[in-house]
Amino acid sequence: MAGIKYFKSLLFVTFLLSVSEADTEVSCVFSESCMLPCQYQVDSDPLIHWYHISDGESVVHSYYKDQDQLGFQVENFKNRTSLFQDQISRGNASLLLRGVKVQDEGKYKCYTSTTRGFQQSFVNLKAEAPVSKVIINQEKNRIICTSEGIYPEPELTWSTDPPSNTTALNITSSIQQTEEKLYSISSSLKVSDVDPYLTYSCTVSTQRSRKTVTFSEEADTEVSCVFSESCMLPCQFPFGSEPLIHWMRVSAGDSVVHSYYKDQDQLGYQVENFKNRTSLFQDQISRGNASLLLRGVKVQDEGEYKCYISTMRGFEESFVNVKTEAPVSKVIINQEKNRIICSSEGIYPKPELTWSIDPPSNTTALNITTSVQQTEEKLYSISSSLVVSDDDPHLTYSCTVSTQRSKKTAAIRKPHDLETSHHDEPVAGKVISGVIGAAVTAGIIAVIIYVVKNRLQSALRPSSSSSPPSSASSQLLFPSSVSAYLPVFPHIRQLQSSPHIYSRLCGGALLNTLQVCAPRSPVNWSHLWKKQTRQNRQKLHGSAY
Repeated sequence: MAGIKYFKSLLFVTFLLSVSEADTEVSCVFSESCMLPCQYQVDSDPLIHWYHISDGESVVHSYYKDQDQLGFQVENFKNRTSLFQDQISRGNASLLLRGVKVQDEGKYKCYTSTTRGFQQSFVNLKAEAPVSKVIINQEKNRIICTSEGIYPEPELTWSTDPPSNTTALNITSSIQQTEEKLYSISSSLKVSDVDPYLTYSCTVSTQRSRKTVTFSEEADTEVSCVFSESCMLPCQFPFGSEPLIHWMRVSAGDSVVHSYYKDQDQLGYQVENFKNRTSLFQDQISRGNASLLLRGVKVQDEGEYKCYISTMRGFEESFVNVKTEAPVSKVIINQEKNRIICSSEGIYPKPELTWSIDPPSNTTALNITTSVQQTEEKLYSISSSLVVSDDDPHLTYSCTVSTQRSKKTAAIRKPHDLETSHHDEPVAGKVISGVIGAAVTAGIIAVIIYVVKNRLQSALRPSSSSSPPSSASSQLLFPSSVSAYLPVFPHIRQLQSSPHIYSRLCGGALLNTLQVCAPRSPVNWSHLWKKQTRQNRQKLHGSAY
């Protein structure tokens, strides 16, 4: 009875320890794929259930009887989930969630059961649609800043250089949410009459992402453009008749980017790099808007641009500094043996990668190696790995990839199967021993077959003498009962090397080696040998024999 009480107490303590561990935090990017980690102790007949606890434990994905079982999967997750089935036998029950939605946010439970018992772990999923693009322009005496497709709800703030009282700038802001739960934000302010040469900065940010653009009537306008997307280079002018508009890239020796006059585009002198990638807002030129739309932004588009305007009232020019950015959109972290690997790609400018550990420890002792590569498109890929600490098996490893304007972090907890990997070595040893034993056995059988076959062929090969082999040799190589010889080596092909005799022995039919044949009548071995020798000589010397 005391033993039962002790067992119950131990079970209760173990349960408390298992639920007291912090949930795994995973940040998933809107519309992309995301992995929810889960590990379990390997055993036979695994059963795996993933539940969305925040939605009343609705079934996200189920697996048992060695296959997916999706009969009870809720509609929201259909065709969007999968397990890494080639890794289930190694204790990996992680879930791959595709096309992440804002509605996917919340707490998930991974329940695993085998013949050894059950386990459960929890994952908190945070959805994020980072701030990717902020547009700033001027309409009359107001500067407008906008951004869209953001989650969670963003904030927009204004600042000026030199600093001024922004409350006197008559700022108005609005925010809207789409059906996909993404946010769009817009704000405008009135240009200061006291200091017309202020630089206005607009910052849109969430907890994990942030982007700033600036606008100045005198200084160059700074515009941040996202790689492969479209970007607007602002330019305003006091309208006059017969406008002539030239956009030139100052960084490339005033090369022509786009020209407009005589009420139409004039692209005869446009440089090759910008062909089919530029356009003006022609319906707004009459309102003094000469802004340029640049499509399919490249890293090579970075630099200073000049907007030159000429009308009957005179000419003016303004400058725009274009900064290209390919933000950190996805960070992948996984484990290979005793190393944790973190990687990200398609980034610009050159990113940085840093590691952190919870609880904190000395990362310099983890043998960290990092490499950065650049593609033909000038985008960067970064990869780093470290050796898992043997001192503390419960560390959480966090990897952060960042540029000046974007940042993303992924984390992984040291899996349980790594801690128990030493117990798998005897099993591996047994498998290797079995393979070696099978190879040795196969080698011995091959040698026996080779020796027997060569002896048979040597005995049947014609010699210079026409005399048959001795009766003792005949009895040794060809016993009177083939059915008595074949059971000893039922799979050898030795009789096929002499097809005439083999055909006679098997009653005129060439049988495969898995069949046992016996002569229908006693065989005269001496007669067969003379007949075979005669046939061989006829083939060599002609019909005289």
